[in-house]
Amino acid sequence: MTQEKQNNFIEAAPGAKKPVGDTTSLFVSLYLIILAFFMVLNSISNQSQTKIKSATESVSRAFDNPFEQNADFVDVTEEDATDLPPNDEFYEQLQGVFASLIGFEGKFPTQGGNTIKVEFKQSDIYDAESSEFRKDQDAFFFQLSRFLNSEGIGSIREIEYIIYTGNKFPEGPEYWKDISILRSGAIVSKLTEMGVRENQISIGVAPGEQDLLKISFFIRDEKTSRQNLKNADRTGLGEVTTPMPEVEE
Repeated sequence: MTQEKQNNFIEAAPGAKKPVGDTTSLFVSLYLIILAFFMVLNSISNQSQTKIKSATESVSRAFDNPFEQNADFVDVTEEDATDLPPNDEFYEQLQGVFASLIGFEGKFPTQGGNTIKVEFKQSDIYDAESSEFRKDQDAFFFQLSRFLNSEGIGSIREIEYIIYTGNKFPEGPEYWKDISILRSGAIVSKLTEMGVRENQISIGVAPGEQDLLKISFFIRDEKTSRQNLKNADRTGLGEVTTPMPEVEE
């Protein structure tokens, strides 16, 4: 018994050589720590990828328009509007433009073409009850102007910009002061200041869903794009041509 106690004291003595089992346990512990570290890194990476995927899907859902036909858009109001084949780059660039629009929840077609129509709220880009544009949407207008200025050789990019006025239409002796008319005119001023040509922009107002704004984007062959608007067939679009008042001298 005395001999066994002495052996126990010797084994517990400071400086005594540790058994091989302790060294193995140390390496196993280090391995588990390193493994846990890499598992944490992998988890963080997966979370980041999930967030990116969710954001991408969110943008895709915003662009998805369940009400549009599943086919390339064709401008049926104009014969031979373009001799160009469907342009995927045109569509993808336009997606990038609307990705920069803060709070965009409008209608965006699911497929590209040479005519693309986008619907969203006027309040997305205008200050409330004003024809002034929201300052936080400057990036959108910058991207829009770049898009319109990125014309290829022999092609023209144009937009048709329609403000909808609810169940009424601007009228009265000073109808040109109506906010819908002021808003439609403001886009011309805004884009021309950013280098877009006036003949790339067509504007109008029409009765329709309150606060609705529709922009139609066109890419056309340069030879067939110079169509006089008075010859365009506007039947069924709800648009009315009203002369502006003469300026008194």
